[in-house]
Amino acid sequence: MKSANFWRLKLWEFNAGWMGLALSYVLAFFITQGIKNIFGKPRPDLLARCQPDLNNIAANVVGGYGQDISSRWTLVSSTICTQPDMSVLNEGFRSFLSGHSSSSWSGLLYLSLWLALKLNVSIPIIQPYAKRDEDDSRESDLPIHRDAHHPRTSSSAPPVFGIIIVLIPICVAIYISSTRWVDFKHHGFDIISGSILGIATAWFGFRMYHSSLTQGRTWTWAPRSTEDAFAISSGRAGWEDRMGIKRASGMGSQEQGLTV
Repeated sequence: MKSANFWRLKLWEFNAGWMGLALSYVLAFFITQGIKNIFGKPRPDLLARCQPDLNNIAANVVGGYGQDISSRWTLVSSTICTQPDMSVLNEGFRSFLSGHSSSSWSGLLYLSLWLALKLNVSIPIIQPYAKRDEDDSRESDLPIHRDAHHPRTSSSAPPVFGIIIVLIPICVAIYISSTRWVDFKHHGFDIISGSILGIATAWFGFRMYHSSLTQGRTWTWAPRSTEDAFAISSGRAGWEDRMGIKRASGMGSQEQGLTV
């Protein structure tokens, strides 16, 4: 039967997972909406939204740019539009950057990173190694090294099924972003920019609550103690005390409390 400390640890991991997702998604949402309101940019389907009155072009002309080249090159204002729904028309000027792309990548890439953490699908790294004299003869024993301390056996490749599970949310994010191009909702630059923003916020939200997948450690960061909630502190003591873990010498207690 699992102890109470085990379930406390799992409860904190559950909370940290949702907090990281919320941080990633909300950050991408606010940045996206702010950029849309500041820069705008017409969507590819703006003319379909606008429904311009082509019989009344002269009354909506703005300046004379392009008319010296061709009489058809006429700049008009949005007053030429006959679209009765102003919300539909206003959305036609909010193409940069793609909200679907930033939202999908911020949420689904974070999910992929979280799944990689929980399934231990991390990039193998070489641990520090000091070769022992009695194992010199085994150095040429390839392809399998029987020495448990050899760098080759210090880490292992992730399972194939784990990689497939981790890649599924990424493929869904790619599909959602591609529909913005196919449906003429965004230009390519808008989609790429939104995707980059979502990737950045997903990485930021993940790293604020979880360790890196490139360091050979797949754990969730410990919470701060209640005494250090508003101070600059590691919070390690609070984590150990609240989880009921006896402190040992060195870093052993920290790894015991943090390892998933």
